[in-house]
Amino acid sequence: MLLNLGRVLHIAAAGALVLGLGAFNQIGAEARQAQAVPGTFVSEIVVSNKPGNPAATVSLTFMKSDGSLAMAAAQTFTVQSGASVATYVPNIAGLADGRYSVVVDSDQDVSAIANLTSLGPVTSTAYNGISSNDSGTKFYIPQTFKNYVNTYTSSLVVQNAGSAGATVRIGYLNQAGTEITNETRAIASGASSTFDQGSTSLPDGYIGSAVVTSDQPVAAIFLVSFASGGKNALSSGRGLKAGSGVVFLPSIFDDYHNFRTSVLVQNVGATATNVTVEYYDARNGVKLGEERTTSAIAPGTSRQFLQFDPGSRPAVVPVGLSAAAVVRATDAGGSVVAVGNITEKVQQYLEAYNGFPDTAATTKATCATIMKNYHGYNTSLSVQNADSAAVSLQINYTNADGSVAATDDVGSLAPGAVFSTYNPNKAALPNGFKGGAIVTATGGKIVALVNEQLGAGDQPGDVLFTYACSNV
Repeated sequence: MLLNLGRVLHIAAAGALVLGLGAFNQIGAEARQAQAVPGTFVSEIVVSNKPGNPAATVSLTFMKSDGSLAMAAAQTFTVQSGASVATYVPNIAGLADGRYSVVVDSDQDVSAIANLTSLGPVTSTAYNGISSNDSGTKFYIPQTFKNYVNTYTSSLVVQNAGSAGATVRIGYLNQAGTEITNETRAIASGASSTFDQGSTSLPDGYIGSAVVTSDQPVAAIFLVSFASGGKNALSSGRGLKAGSGVVFLPSIFDDYHNFRTSVLVQNVGATATNVTVEYYDARNGVKLGEERTTSAIAPGTSRQFLQFDPGSRPAVVPVGLSAAAVVRATDAGGSVVAVGNITEKVQQYLEAYNGFPDTAATTKATCATIMKNYHGYNTSLSVQNADSAAVSLQINYTNADGSVAATDDVGSLAPGAVFSTYNPNKAALPNGFKGGAIVTATGGKIVALVNEQLGAGDQPGDVLFTYACSNV
């Protein structure tokens, strides 16, 4: 297949583990099996075409772990301008049960998300595909765990995005900046490999970061599994090849409807840097306060910030509040990445999302999946003002053919503030709606995030998904 590298997305896979989402159909014998994370997984890939584009011709190529094709022919379909198309992987005829990586190729500029779920135990997660332009020979992973607080262990999935076999090295750093172990592996072109931190020589209780290096371009994601008290959960996010001086986090909670967050910030620059985390009331953009590092973060190392009281100090974010955060590297030339972790303390839901670098913020964002009681699934949309002046918003909710189903008009969103909408509360959207959203800002730049959940927070198992909207 001839690839247009400007329009290729890599779904770095732990087999089906890099694909993903909820079982909207019965699973039956078609379930795809995952290994490093417990469970039998099924997955869905959602490809979104940006508004203003012509209709996109898209193909999905499934790759085995040895780099060979899983199917003789790619799955090909059309995505209309401003619309999204979901492919439920167990429904693909001729694709055997197994673990695959996926290359998404298109003749237009598209974005993709991967959704993953297991029914035994019930766990769910979602993450954004990585474009070929965002692959690289050095990748940063903000968080890695091995039985951290006796519950959290991570896995890294690295996909070879190059044209030849890759030799991949992963160095694991503690929060003091010391590499305490590493591992090296060969990965075939187009294939992916899973590195399970639970099977390494890392010490029990480890929390840290990782740096992935390769002699070929790679893409990488991280998965975090939770197991405690008979409950299981799963989260995921992307590794990154570069950072920025400012990062935005639209969803920050301190026991907000039982949801709370933590943030890990990784220094991806060449020299040590200090960091400030500023917190803003999501409703009005009023600054609530800030946290600062007491010592500089070493290159490659991450530092954890808790938005709730762990029992040792009060949190900056008041209990019961929904907030937003802005992370700043305060030393000259400082460059960081950040990940927000979301937990629900009653049902033990778990999810993660990558913070948005200021360089990625634009006046328009597209969101691939918006739902209103679609087979019991609902979404909430959070749009953060990532600029220095107030912005107004227009949000068009789109059907599968790209037509507009409903519109929100939002005036004067303050800098740092977040407009959030829980889609079941939108009367204009029909019950059972599954579509997308196009967010347009006037007066400044924005970033946007979608949280998706089965039920109303009372479902057993982990039924939470989170993904970033794509800035256009």
